[in-house]
Amino acid sequence: RAALMLADAVVPWIEVGEYDRAERAAARAWELPWPRGGHTELALSLTFGDALAARGRFPEAIELWLSGAEVPANEDPEALSRIAEAIFSAGEHERARAAAEQAVERARECSALGVLTVSLGVQVFAELRTGRLRAAAGAAAEAVNLVRALGQQGELGDALGRLAWVEAMLGREEECRQHAAEGTELLAGIGYD
Repeated sequence: RAALMLADAVVPWIEVGEYDRAERAAARAWELPWPRGGHTELALSLTFGDALAARGRFPEAIELWLSGAEVPANEDPEALSRIAEAIFSAGEHERARAAAEQAVERARECSALGVLTVSLGVQVFAELRTGRLRAAAGAAAEAVNLVRALGQQGELGDALGRLAWVEAMLGREEECRQHAAEGTELLAGIGYD
């Protein structure tokens, strides 16, 4: 639990540019005793990799991300989603696209709606990086519809941003402007500048 709590602290430190603190928290989490080969290893590999990447230490980060991707998922949708994210972070975009599709399908089968929204987000980026703009648009639109239906306001802002970005790439100016404006208004309404 302590390792996961430290890992949870890494993301906010990265978001505010406190990379030294992020790396220290991730390294401390990694050094604690925890069971190998499961959710904790996957979570810590992703987080520590992110902290190292934020510091520009990409070879080490890639090694961690790919080691995390080797953790057995056992058909768990959350683990599959994290594995797809790890593979994407490591730059193996075609492999990440296949992993994200698997995560999305498993989340649907399990009705794991929260995981489905995250998995769709990973799929959007993987589809974009492999040149599949229409597939990315489909995943982005599904994510927007799902988070809207679930009433997840914070996630809706992110989902609208991804959708607007893909629409811009496809030359759908009107839809892009509409979704960007909605996302901006939503984020401003919750105090995010």
